[in-house]
Amino acid sequence: PRQRTSNFEAYELLVRGRSLVTQSQEANKTARPLLERAIQLDPGFAEAHAWLAMSHLLGWMFWGEPEEYRSLGRAEAERAVSLDPGNAGAHSILGYVLQFDFRADEAAAEFATALRIDPNHADTWIFLGESKAHLGNAVEGIECIQNAFRLDPYPPGRCYWLRGYVEYAARRYEDAVDTLRHETTYRTGSRRILAAALAQLGRIEEAKEEARQFLAANPHFSARQWASTQPFRRDADRQHFVDGYLMAGLPE
Repeated sequence: PRQRTSNFEAYELLVRGRSLVTQSQEANKTARPLLERAIQLDPGFAEAHAWLAMSHLLGWMFWGEPEEYRSLGRAEAERAVSLDPGNAGAHSILGYVLQFDFRADEAAAEFATALRIDPNHADTWIFLGESKAHLGNAVEGIECIQNAFRLDPYPPGRCYWLRGYVEYAARRYEDAVDTLRHETTYRTGSRRILAAALAQLGRIEEAKEEARQFLAANPHFSARQWASTQPFRRDADRQHFVDGYLMAGLPE
């Protein structure tokens, strides 16, 4: 059975922090003390540890925080699982973190555990879809994400972000543009993928405008640095994204 916090303030802090983690660098910085405070109030609150892990990981991956933040993310995700082994979300986030440690087999095992605990866990299906794209199976990834949207027809913006990411990986650029212009993800960091999809469609002026808006919020973005963090099995799949970014005018 899953353990749940009995501290309502800690739970509220989790909900607030979780919604901010993926939106932008500033939103993620705002989220982190909320999640840390939730853990102070309830040190055994596995979900708060798990989402703090996501905050650390994304800070390293997208917003230039030092390598140590990736290690901090892994430690928090492992802590979440140790505190609550029956929590599908904790296993799912540990699997997500392990992807970016380039430990694909261990990540897959965590996703499998999460779905064994809760086959209807929509976030796990979303993360599994992204993992499939990294392994060169983007079409299978789309099927996973469609299942997630069936299970949760009103998902948060991060789900649209990852759906657009996998659609781009599958070269379904029109679908990616439609997805990434959804109100829950548009104007967040997913804008770089939207710019790349527009560029691949030959809509260069639109692509450059989206890239310009993205860089206004993410001035330190580098396609080369981004590529170094991505666990693609095939270099060609990684380069496919880099090509789209450069076509849209994002810096190398």
